[in-house]
Amino acid sequence: MIFRLFFTYLLNLFDLAVTSHWVKRFGIEIEGNPIGRWLYETDTVHLVKTVGMGVLILFLYFALKAHPRWRWVSWLLFISYGTVALYHVCLAINLST
Repeated sequence: MIFRLFFTYLLNLFDLAVTSHWVKRFGIEIEGNPIGRWLYETDTVHLVKTVGMGVLILFLYFALKAHPRWRWVSWLLFISYGTVALYHVCLAINLST
């Protein structure tokens, strides 16, 4: 479970790096997530995506250690961020052609 949460955090950082690159290159309109767009507009995206997600991952690690029945939550986050990373890769391939 710790590796799944760690890789989820890495996928989160990948999402931040790719989205930040595209926002700088194409403008804020490229951000399709309204919450993400608001975070970019208020310049809090780096704080929320690094510190906020780090705290959430640590909280989940200790909470899921105490309640093993809820480990599916770590899978849900991992699959969600994995899907976002796959979307970014497909979009990058599409934009490069």
